[in-house]
Amino acid sequence: MKKIYLLALTVFAVLTGSAQYKYNPASLGRQPMRGESVVQPAQLPANRETIYTNDFSTCSDWTTVNAFDAGYPAYITGINFVCGTDGPAGAASIDPIESATAANGFMMVDSDEFGGTTGGDWVENCWFQNTVGINCALAAHVSLKFDTFYRMWDGGADDGNEYCLVEVSTDGINWPDVNTFEVSEAPAGTRFELWPTMATQDPVLNPTLKIFDISEVAAGEATVFLRFRWKGTFGYAWMIDDLELFVTPENDVTINKGYNGDIVNDFEYYVTPVSQLADISFGASITNYGFTDQSNVPITFSIAGGPTVTETIASLPINTTDSIWTAPFAIPNTVGAYNYSVSVPSDDFIVGDTFNSSYEISQYDYGHATNECLIQRTFNDDAPVGMGNLYAMNANDVAYSVKVWFGASTDLNIVVQAIVWQLTGTSIQDNPTFVGQSDEWALTTDMIDNGYYNFAVYNENVDGPIDLIAGETYMVEIRKIDDSSDRMYVRADQYDDDLGTIGWGPFGAGNAINFFNGWSFTPAVRLSLDPASGVGEDSTVDGLTLGQNIPNPAAGNTKITYSVQTPSIVQFVVRDISGRIVKSENLDARSSGQHSITLNTDELGSGVYSYTLVANGTQITKKMVVR
Repeated sequence: MKKIYLLALTVFAVLTGSAQYKYNPASLGRQPMRGESVVQPAQLPANRETIYTNDFSTCSDWTTVNAFDAGYPAYITGINFVCGTDGPAGAASIDPIESATAANGFMMVDSDEFGGTTGGDWVENCWFQNTVGINCALAAHVSLKFDTFYRMWDGGADDGNEYCLVEVSTDGINWPDVNTFEVSEAPAGTRFELWPTMATQDPVLNPTLKIFDISEVAAGEATVFLRFRWKGTFGYAWMIDDLELFVTPENDVTINKGYNGDIVNDFEYYVTPVSQLADISFGASITNYGFTDQSNVPITFSIAGGPTVTETIASLPINTTDSIWTAPFAIPNTVGAYNYSVSVPSDDFIVGDTFNSSYEISQYDYGHATNECLIQRTFNDDAPVGMGNLYAMNANDVAYSVKVWFGASTDLNIVVQAIVWQLTGTSIQDNPTFVGQSDEWALTTDMIDNGYYNFAVYNENVDGPIDLIAGETYMVEIRKIDDSSDRMYVRADQYDDDLGTIGWGPFGAGNAINFFNGWSFTPAVRLSLDPASGVGEDSTVDGLTLGQNIPNPAAGNTKITYSVQTPSIVQFVVRDISGRIVKSENLDARSSGQHSITLNTDELGSGVYSYTLVANGTQITKKMVVR
């Protein structure tokens, strides 16, 4: 089955070839804020003038048609339509639409189910349309909005054979030609393409709100008919819900989303450690949903603890989306959460005139994903697979651990390992340099869906934490290292705005194993620069050496190594954060050389502890965290 193992065939990163560089998405040749991937506003204002609504709780006034059955023999018949609550059912089925009223039904074309497990070379051309005309006679301007979800397969080769089209008719009989698919091939205002620049596997928000101004054909008409037409060969699925026609406002500039980072030329981090702070740009995606072209639109960015900056979009025609960025400036360097807002002048629809969000400055955490991580993601492969994020270093630092938030669906006892790579070639697939890893761990109940879990990472060559170099970029992943059918799920945000997500596994043509990026989610895989969370450097005083406990934070057993230069009487003491002794053990005489202690932390409460080793009058103390 071709689509299961090719889920990662998106654009992979192309890096500059200099000896030292910071990876950035601009090197992909990305267009800023690709229209098909823009996050649309979550809702329209309640005071809009509605003409027609349909939440597909019933489909009595809709019909489904295969072009073959309508007299077009070049196309195949029998394509699977669903009007109801059943989601995609094919061998490579995508998620069902997550619209507000999905529980009472939605409309779907399920190409994957029709194609079975192997598909074919036929051409699918089919549609669903309303059978009762919608009365728009009193509206001088008409807009169509609906929620949708779709994933493009396009033969896996971006060959341009898939189309999701909306077509408009005033009599339900005279439509744009079924044998053409481009907007330019239909009479003006009768055809709209949902994703004209989409490529294979480009991410799409679930659901995505689409809005089209159909006034050119529909305004003032007593009967308006809509046709949602799919054309392709063995694709995934296309779903529609919560359709509405409403009177288009004259002035409606809407902020789709704001960004605390230039996602075109750099990365956006939700949480940044103090040591890696640098001047950043704030940005926003803006759409004109009104029926009047806008010019000199002021976009105001208000940053808590920082400046208020206004940038101007010179021209924003109707039905267009643009992006804008501030010049880089310094942000607060004090640990805490910071709010920021983006606003446009009040217009006919005040909803969407302001966007509010936040980011964090931490002491040690570096992460792309927010603290919400409402979804969980996995790779359906009976093979080792990994997922994680890219991190660019603004200053020299040290990685002590990788923090992962596993999803609730994760299978117990699968073996995982955190791995850190340095990008040194011309792409993420060009022999990245291995720089460190964690021990291998079988996942236990306390590790799953219980917030972030730390995996101490170390550089085997120096038997200590991993040095990170300013100006370099690192891939940080959590990998399921066995080939079982069990699954590793990782909590994630729903969208990857900056192409900072990486995946590793057999996702290439012919099951080729490599790294890929550009996934439609941001996994909760963070880099920790906290000395108390990792292996840490061994401490040596007067011939006594004490290592960091592994793993740290600990749950259950944790291992502590130490060595003595000469035969010694050794004592081991654990204290809580107040200094109270909670465990003390005389280890008696120890020969010269390396030894280890296995400490069962189940008898300790969660918190920060210190442990001390005493030998021949010398003592060394280190910290550990117990979950």
